[in-house]
Amino acid sequence: MYGAERKGPYHNLISKDSHSYKEQKKLESRFLIVLSIFLICIIVILLRAGYLQIFDSEKLVKFHNVFSLRTKKIQHDRGLIFDRNGKKLAVNLVSYSIAVDPKIILKFSDIREQKNWKKLSIELKIPIERIYHKIMSSKNLRFVYLVRRAVGLDISSIVKMKISGLYIFKELRRYYPYGKFSSSLLGLTNIDHIGIEGIEKSFDLTLNGIEGQKIVRVGRSRETIEEISVVKQNTLPQNLTLSIDSEIQSVIYKTLEYHISKNQAKLGISVLLDVNTGEILSMVSVPSTNPNGYFYGRPTKSTRNRAISDLFEPGSTVKPMIVIKALDKNTVSQNSIISTKPYKIGKHLIKDVKTYDCSSISEILQRSSNVGSSKIALMMSSKELLDTYLKFGFGKFSVGLFGEKKGRFPSIEKKLSPIEKATFSFGYGFMITPLQLAQSYASIGSYGIFRTLSILKKNSELSLEKRIFPTEIVQKVVNMMKHISLKEIKRLKKTIRYEAAIKTGTIKKVDHGSYVNKYISCTAGIAPTYCPKYSLVVIIDEPSSGKYYGNLVTTPAFTEIMNKILEISAS
Repeated sequence: MYGAERKGPYHNLISKDSHSYKEQKKLESRFLIVLSIFLICIIVILLRAGYLQIFDSEKLVKFHNVFSLRTKKIQHDRGLIFDRNGKKLAVNLVSYSIAVDPKIILKFSDIREQKNWKKLSIELKIPIERIYHKIMSSKNLRFVYLVRRAVGLDISSIVKMKISGLYIFKELRRYYPYGKFSSSLLGLTNIDHIGIEGIEKSFDLTLNGIEGQKIVRVGRSRETIEEISVVKQNTLPQNLTLSIDSEIQSVIYKTLEYHISKNQAKLGISVLLDVNTGEILSMVSVPSTNPNGYFYGRPTKSTRNRAISDLFEPGSTVKPMIVIKALDKNTVSQNSIISTKPYKIGKHLIKDVKTYDCSSISEILQRSSNVGSSKIALMMSSKELLDTYLKFGFGKFSVGLFGEKKGRFPSIEKKLSPIEKATFSFGYGFMITPLQLAQSYASIGSYGIFRTLSILKKNSELSLEKRIFPTEIVQKVVNMMKHISLKEIKRLKKTIRYEAAIKTGTIKKVDHGSYVNKYISCTAGIAPTYCPKYSLVVIIDEPSSGKYYGNLVTTPAFTEIMNKILEISAS
């Protein structure tokens, strides 16, 4: 006991201090190690970053650009279409497109049982079952449109529904203020604002311009945060001012629609031209479709411009042209008398509805004698006969619009047989468009001047023109044609009585290569006769009310339309 070392009272304190010192040293050593590793990492990162910036920067930039750069289109609103008086025929309206993400929608309960989806179905005017099947058929997709560019939707109420996976987009859509009155002329655009019919198609490049392209940098949410460069310059869309008079267009449509119904006919076509300028004032096809439907952008037969696309044999409406040629070539004179008794060419009998022993040249036109016109044609060579029609514009494109046909007309080198000459003289054996017939009568109305047509408003009275027959010859034929009385209209405190010079045609239709008992009624003419301003063609196809002759079916429509046009021009 006495030999053992005695520990003082401070021994425990010294031991504890020594232990804590050692622990502190260990902590300091560890901190230095961690700090060294951290510094080494920073140095490595800085060296790597420096290396990439100096030696491999291009590769790094390219890698970044792959994820952040996008090519976007430079888009503009489609150009507007105006009539000759500045009235809007085609405009752009704000519309909305509704889309869904099927994967999100299908996470929840059956949409057919949800109140909000039922409300949406009513708002969109789409049955809930149809919406459901559309979503189910696209369940593997992340984006499906329910409607595109719809107008008249209560967007605020749709937003308040707070439907998960439903997206609303603001877009523009095409709208036509005159609806069906102008639809066959203007045509329409598809869902992507591309013209697919009519004027919209013919002038699509002008109205749409050319979309440019630019490189932009996008953020994580795909929003544009920086415009880098323009890679393709755009061409701005332009507005169009047509030669069409929208008031006249509407009046003709309504009048023609009435006469089609009255005669229980299949359809009707009308074309109105300005004789002095070659401008197209109206092109009407009835029936037509209102292109402003809820789901739009699908061309149909009712959206086709029949004035330039439908072919028909012109019948007796071409007889004045034969007489003009015969008088010009001195084949006949104004005082010639021709036997108009029925006769045969080979086995073919040429006859008229009513038989006359003989007729003067003016009587041949007014009686619409097939016998008389055929005998005049037989006095001509094939080349002279064909050249007559070619000079009046048959067998050629009239205005160059989309869907226009140039007709079916033989080459001028063709040798016509006697029966072909005869049938050609009264408008059978070849086919033209209603616009071509109106153009030929515009040449008669301008007393022998053939003018190129224009669907665009002309800034001056000048147009490409060519004299095809002498003035005095054409004037004589105009005086020979049947004249019909029009309304008396007051102008400058004077009452003026107007007349129109017309020619009617009643054309048998062909079905599977044979003529059948179906008819096209046609009246073509110019007015007023003392100083022609308008060339008008009215066609009614397959009247079935018991009348089918042109003078009974289309002449009343022609008279009513021309009276209204003269009233409009006088106001």
